[in-house]
Amino acid sequence: MGLNCGASCVRYVLFAFNIIFFLGGAAVLGVGIWIRVDTGSYYDFLGKVDGSGESTKVVANILSDNISYIHAVAYVLIGVGAFVFLVGFLGCCGAIKQARPLLVAYAICLIVIMGIEMGVGIAVGVNKDKALKTIEDELTKWTAFYDYRETSVNNGLLVSGRLVNATGDASMTNGWNAMQVYLGCCGVRDYTDFKNSPYARNGGQSHAPAFCCKMSDKPTLKLQDPACGLPGADRNLGNSNFKTGCLSKVTSFVEDNAPAVIGVAVGIGLIELIGVIFAFCLCCAIGDKGKRYN
Repeated sequence: MGLNCGASCVRYVLFAFNIIFFLGGAAVLGVGIWIRVDTGSYYDFLGKVDGSGESTKVVANILSDNISYIHAVAYVLIGVGAFVFLVGFLGCCGAIKQARPLLVAYAICLIVIMGIEMGVGIAVGVNKDKALKTIEDELTKWTAFYDYRETSVNNGLLVSGRLVNATGDASMTNGWNAMQVYLGCCGVRDYTDFKNSPYARNGGQSHAPAFCCKMSDKPTLKLQDPACGLPGADRNLGNSNFKTGCLSKVTSFVEDNAPAVIGVAVGIGLIELIGVIFAFCLCCAIGDKGKRYN
């Protein structure tokens, strides 16, 4: 005996929803594995996208200097992708096979996910000021490692040697440079935050880093004023962001995007809640046999 019309609709909607979940998890899992085993293939991909090759060089340096962090991101993607893949699999199989144990397991997974999301949301809301203070403290710590070989300019593009610092790990410098370029800022509150850094001790005391210069094209590091990128250049409000701190930019970025993030989170939560309701409704419709086919 088959399901009634309403239960059949729930079954197929649940199946279709979880096909998307399943494929999304597989995609994230695949990207994670790709990043972990074949980081170098990014260079070929970027070379096809970027004809100038300049952004490829920049990203290549960042990847090579931050390989441990890249691998950590890969492991996170693999873990998240595998979990989403599993949840989608449970939902698909539970719906199409009308298997109550799989549907219950699927619903429990969604409830756990919703609980984690709610916990994270509450923690972020309650500790907002503390989080901002932590960000400020961490950014300040990063300035102590900021260093790079002095930049040069080639056809209006900012060029530097391999990024280095006192620890032999350029991740802090790379992080600062990327943030300063893409957010249009300099230092935590302004360029003077670098006064105790290796960059300042090696001759950069009197001027802002070249990566604080304003860019007309950020991916390729094309300078708005090519003179700004020259060693010892006069960096002013017209060609540099040296008076604009990154802390205010990060804070503004978070506040400006908070409504969109909250909206997306609420939307995802509602979809997950509907998935739980549909799973339990289908369980009730199937009955106590555990498994039944149309």
